[in-house]
Amino acid sequence: MMSAVIKNVTRAMAAFGLVAGVMAAMPGSARAAGDVHGCSEGQYCFYSEADFQGKKKEVRLQPYTCYKATVGWPDGSSSRPVGIVNNRTEISQLEGFDNDACSGRPYAHLRYREGVARISDRAKSFRVAPRCDIGSVCLYENKDFSGRRWQINPTHTNRCFHAGDDVWGHGFYNATRYTATFYRSVFCTMLPTTGQAPGSFGTFDEKVHLVKID
Repeated sequence: MMSAVIKNVTRAMAAFGLVAGVMAAMPGSARAAGDVHGCSEGQYCFYSEADFQGKKKEVRLQPYTCYKATVGWPDGSSSRPVGIVNNRTEISQLEGFDNDACSGRPYAHLRYREGVARISDRAKSFRVAPRCDIGSVCLYENKDFSGRRWQINPTHTNRCFHAGDDVWGHGFYNATRYTATFYRSVFCTMLPTTGQAPGSFGTFDEKVHLVKID
């Protein structure tokens, strides 16, 4: 497996102080359908130069795995990337962390079919995660994070939150800065799960319905 790489990933790039560009492949280009900046459908791509130029590395990064900010290029050399594209899948995002261990909450993320043309030095590591906005709690219909996705934006601690009576999911992502406890009932008093740390995501065998942050 390649030792892959990131420097900076985010959808709202200006909010994270990035000099970046996000856009799909231009109509009429010679690229294959589904390509973004020359990055094949189903891949993450890293570039050695700004504006998606220079050497390119296409990879399928694994969820739950932390990658440090170094890329092994096809010519055998290695360096930090300057550009990056997420063309993997609509249910995933690529997250940047300002530490080497992908610990805590990410400070930025890159959604499907988005790219960063020039990335900063802040990110030290990255990982693949299910799609969820920073500061939110997300529930997913299926264990592979596919199907329906519900996003909850807790405004207070020690309060029960849900996104509707029909919200029941096997997957979760706690993208808040607090510990999140999920409940397998219609009240936040019955059948609680183990508290899930900030920045954690995973699945439950039984569907969960409600969340409380502490």
